[in-house]
Amino acid sequence: MSYNTMNPDLEQLPPSSRLAEPPRKLKERRSAADERKRAARACDQCRRVKEKCEGGVPCRRCLHFRRACEFMTTASQTGELHSNSGGLSSASSGILAELRDRARYMERILKYEIKEVALDTESLRLRAEAIPCEGSDGDNTNPSSEELAIKDETCTISPVEGDTATHYSGEFSYWNFSMRIKRQLEERVYSPRESAQNTSHISDYVRAGQLQPSPDNLSAAISCCPPRPISDFLVRIFFEFAETHHFYVERRWLLEKLDLIYDKPAALAIKDASTMSIILSVFAIGIQYAYLDSPSQHERFYTSVEYSEDEIGSIFYQQAVRLLPEIIETSTLESVQACLLLGVYSLPIDASGLGYIYVNLALRLGMQNGMHRKYTGSALSDGMIETRNRVWWSAYVWERKICIFHGRPLSIHRSDIDADFPKDQADIRKGDFPSNVSHLRASIYMTHKLEDYLNQINLSRNCPKQEIANISARLITIKTGLQNWWSGLPISQESPDNPYREAHHRSTAHLRLEYCLIRMFVGRPFLLSRPNPGSNNNPQSGFSDSQSPASGNNHKQSSTRQQLVEDCVQAAKEALEICRSLRDGGYGLARGS
Repeated sequence: MSYNTMNPDLEQLPPSSRLAEPPRKLKERRSAADERKRAARACDQCRRVKEKCEGGVPCRRCLHFRRACEFMTTASQTGELHSNSGGLSSASSGILAELRDRARYMERILKYEIKEVALDTESLRLRAEAIPCEGSDGDNTNPSSEELAIKDETCTISPVEGDTATHYSGEFSYWNFSMRIKRQLEERVYSPRESAQNTSHISDYVRAGQLQPSPDNLSAAISCCPPRPISDFLVRIFFEFAETHHFYVERRWLLEKLDLIYDKPAALAIKDASTMSIILSVFAIGIQYAYLDSPSQHERFYTSVEYSEDEIGSIFYQQAVRLLPEIIETSTLESVQACLLLGVYSLPIDASGLGYIYVNLALRLGMQNGMHRKYTGSALSDGMIETRNRVWWSAYVWERKICIFHGRPLSIHRSDIDADFPKDQADIRKGDFPSNVSHLRASIYMTHKLEDYLNQINLSRNCPKQEIANISARLITIKTGLQNWWSGLPISQESPDNPYREAHHRSTAHLRLEYCLIRMFVGRPFLLSRPNPGSNNNPQSGFSDSQSPASGNNHKQSSTRQQLVEDCVQAAKEALEICRSLRDGGYGLARGS
């Protein structure tokens, strides 16, 4: 049986009709399976235009379109970590887990460091693009960097009418800007010779001279001076009992001014008002300590008898205060010394009030004269530079102690001060300075540590709980460093043939008292606070017990709070013992103590 597979209708058509039939369209050749396979990771250009990447470097599409074929984007950004079989390899899964952990940790850090930060991709992109690129401060990347450079903005300290009054310009001040304009105008208008002749007749430093009052106050101050033997006695008492380890005035300079007052009082002018105030303040302070010169009078300290010499001292003080307008106007080194001595006189009377005001006034006048800055010129003598430095640091130490102990804001940042510390140089005005320079330097160091304590205590008031442990550790570090420094300080070495042995002993005692007061200050905030029962933390002070985490060790370390409290109590006992030794050792205990 046969089958005819041809269509009978087609057989009846003529051959020409069959030949006119259009040819069939041939099917395209199918690609091989490996050529159709999608690449495991698309290149950056194919991913950007959302095209299928066929793999290879360069891939076919990038080669066809003549574009750079790069693989810069990490696989974690696209999720294309699947292998050829469609699953994740062990290495890829480890990388993905690490990236997820890193993102989670970074989000937690950002939420803690930056409050209310948005962590969505768009917000992070905007925040990241706002950050300047690294290396933008180079010479080629930022052409305007040279234009932003500031030049010729250095402070100047120049003498005015002698070497006791100086003009301090300060950085970025109106004065510096005006002087730069003046120099440029002179360079364009005058020749160098004409410029020198023109500036020789004009004073660059303007001081208020028209505001000075009549000399009646100065005459009244001179008339109230006691006889010369009494003044010599009060000056000796001042340097022996009152000055201790600070520096207020040179002894030889003071005696020379006393000779001028008693021998040639008419030679004094209005500009000598500061000198007169210094002398009267020395008299007033000397009267405060005059009874210490007689051991038999020490017992008066324990009675309720009113001291008649205090009335005499107040007379000297009132006459010195009347000269205060002239003192402020002249604004000299003597003005700083006069205000500082007025503050020292007021300390036993009203430390947080009058004492605070006078000492801060001395500090302001010192800054007006640039005493807080390092002098690099040649117009001032070495002795004058050393005097300025010692007076400045004495005022600075008093200002810091008054402000910190009595809760007052500090007047100047430590970073704004670069004046040299006092130096014990025998070739500078030999015999004028007492041998307490090492004591003054030690007092400056302890004052800096006291300020460090204050900064940490202020931080602990409003800081997060996570920072309490760091602050407590820093407090202990400061305490340990101060304790080690003090143990290596040879302050107890007193020479028996020292002519100022009693004054040196009193300076050492005052330095010991300062050390005790600093330790008492840092432990005082935690002294009256009590930890809650059943809790190792002290909510009132914010400091937690720093006990060892080892459970097998029965020995428990004392807490930071307990260490500070115990040291505070021990320092108070030592301070009482120092005062007792001064009282019973023949040196005498001042009423202000």
